[in-house]
Amino acid sequence: MIDWKYGFVRTIWWIPFMIGWLFLFYVRGSYLSTTGVVLLIIFFILGILLFGKKSPYQEKNRQETLKHFSFVFRTLLAITAILFLWLFNKNNENEAWVSLVFPFFFAGSDFVPAFFTRKVNKYQGRNDL
Repeated sequence: MIDWKYGFVRTIWWIPFMIGWLFLFYVRGSYLSTTGVVLLIIFFILGILLFGKKSPYQEKNRQETLKHFSFVFRTLLAITAILFLWLFNKNNENEAWVSLVFPFFFAGSDFVPAFFTRKVNKYQGRNDL
C-alpha cells in the first residue's frame, strides 16, 4: 500500500531544492547565493536523471494505491496554503516567514502522494488494483 522506496526517492529529490531556496533567498553573501543557484541547478539535473525516459521512476509507470488520494491531498494542501497566506501575510508583516514556508507546501504536494503509489507492470492494465 505504501511505496517507501519511491516516496523517499521523491523526497530526497526535493532536498537540493529546499536547501538551494534557503541559500538563495535567506543567507546573505555572494558565495552563498551562488551556492543556492548551484543547488537549484543540481535539483533540475537530478530530476532529469532520476525521472528521465529510461528511468524506472517515471510517474507514468506509477498507479495510486488509494483512489483520488493525490487530488484530495493536493486540494487540501492548496486550501491550507491559501489560508496560511491569508492569515499570516496581513500587510506584508510576515513576508519572510511566508516565503520560507511556501516552498515546503509546494514540495509536499509532490512527495507525499508519491508514497501512496505502486509500480505498474507494463503488461498489466492500469485500471487493475
